[in-house]
Amino acid sequence: MRMSQSGMIPFFSAASPHNLKYVPISSSLPSYASTLPSFSNSSLSASLPPSLGLICTERLIPEGAVDPKYIEDSMYTPDTGSFMHLHLGIDAEGLHDLDIHYSVVESWTVPIDAPQNMFIVSIPTVLDKSLAPEGKHLVHIYTAGNEPYKLWEGMKRGSPEYEALKKERAECMWKALEKIIPDVRRRTEVELVATPLTHEFFNRRFKGLPLDFRGIKDR
Repeated sequence: MRMSQSGMIPFFSAASPHNLKYVPISSSLPSYASTLPSFSNSSLSASLPPSLGLICTERLIPEGAVDPKYIEDSMYTPDTGSFMHLHLGIDAEGLHDLDIHYSVVESWTVPIDAPQNMFIVSIPTVLDKSLAPEGKHLVHIYTAGNEPYKLWEGMKRGSPEYEALKKERAECMWKALEKIIPDVRRRTEVELVATPLTHEFFNRRFKGLPLDFRGIKDR
């Protein structure tokens, strides 16, 4: 595998398939869920466990398919951060030596999941040029689960305050991309920025969280 310039490494991942049979979401929660903090129909309480998404996912798992203790432990999994996303359509002229994936790490002297420290970059048109018009590239960069949701909590999407913060918090992604494509801003023809609130609203993720299994013991 060819190594990229300092501070970046090509990044590849493969998802593991899961063979789960689905049951109706209306199925009742397990008995131990009655001990979890409750929430009203009108709004989610701040006392909700961070693993609300796991609670919802648990409803889809057939009884007996997973060790009940494993599920119970997962209900109190700590939060990770959320995401910032930057989707771009750029002029590809002269960009002949790109990889499809990169990881950009700003500093190895702080935790890898520190806010705005690690970024994942995908350029799918490196492999399939038909995904974009001729002579163009698609670029996706996101903060690797390290964007604090609390910065966005209570904001209204589309408000002036929201748009200002969105621009401010997206700047780190532009700077990370400039380590790969130095003139990326000049090349940009389409720009879409997404925030934890975007992730929360369109993906129906509690507090814009990804799947979060940090802290669960190996079994």
